[in-house]
Amino acid sequence: MRYALLQLTLDVEHAARTKLMRIVTEREDEDGYSLSLDYFESLNHKEKNRRKGEVAALAKDAYCGELVAKYGSDPATIPVWVLLELFSFGGFRDLYLFCAERWGDRAMVGEHYMLRQAQSVRNACAHSSDVLNGFARMDATVETDSEVQRALSEAGFSHRVRTSRMRSARVQQIATLLYLHARMVPDGAGKRRAARDMHELRAKIDEVTGIAGIDNSARASLLFLADLIDKWF
Repeated sequence: MRYALLQLTLDVEHAARTKLMRIVTEREDEDGYSLSLDYFESLNHKEKNRRKGEVAALAKDAYCGELVAKYGSDPATIPVWVLLELFSFGGFRDLYLFCAERWGDRAMVGEHYMLRQAQSVRNACAHSSDVLNGFARMDATVETDSEVQRALSEAGFSHRVRTSRMRSARVQQIATLLYLHARMVPDGAGKRRAARDMHELRAKIDEVTGIAGIDNSARASLLFLADLIDKWF
């Protein structure tokens, strides 16, 4: 599950970065340098220092060090297409929201909040966290993105099922990632590879849910995700 989901998060992050770069390039009223400056000026003192530290830390990095050497470590003076290479997922998400609000793009604002969910899944997978044991833990305070709820409804899930399954923070985050991948990642080899990976995961879910003694709530959550794979992949 971790390997399959981690690849989805990489696909989604790449698709979002590519989308932002495409929009910046196509907008006649936008400039890659002024956009970076305006973004940096919108940050408070703490966030400015965080972004500066994030970029400066890459000065000796084997992959990004040459970019820092060429453009410097001050994010305010680095063109946005370079910032997209230097920023972490968290820094990129923040820039994505800034651009979405700058352009009045409500769809991008919604994508930003879904990207937060995707990042949580990525961190859990990359750090080899135990994903399954929390499936049975419910939290009545967890709210699902309205667009994801609508997509679940259109996929045929009843209100009872949606409400019950999405009360698990982990299930909610994974479901949001699956929807975001289906929404943002373009058709192509990557999409086909993701479909193969997810259907292999679905087969594993069938094996796991057949084990005697598995918690009923965990089984229901896994079967819910299996249904999502069938519908969205």
